[in-house]
Amino acid sequence: MIVANLDGYKIKAKRGRPPKFTSELALEIFNTIASSNKGTKRLCNENPHWPCQDTLFTWIKNDCEFSEQYKVSKMIQFEILADEIFDIVDDPALTTMAAIRRARLQISIRMWIAGKLMPRVYK
Repeated sequence: MIVANLDGYKIKAKRGRPPKFTSELALEIFNTIASSNKGTKRLCNENPHWPCQDTLFTWIKNDCEFSEQYKVSKMIQFEILADEIFDIVDDPALTTMAAIRRARLQISIRMWIAGKLMPRVYK
């Protein structure tokens, strides 16, 4: 939503106050992250009752319990990404060179993310 246009600059209205932290909201966030291959930015945008990504990161920084549960949720999410590698490799549609190149790119990105964010598990 655009509030004003001053000298050619568009000014966006803020989303409003971030939602208040509740254990129910936190549980929903953790469960959604743990069952999705999407990043937090996309998930926050898709769930309008969630806080924005900046607020989510503030909660992670300031709340040890929230931070620990977030880490567990992300570890589970990485397992989903690793499982997707098998789905990509086993896809019978990999018959053209373009499809094979795309599959290689998808696999390498998932492996890179897993290796960077969980180096002890995925070297």
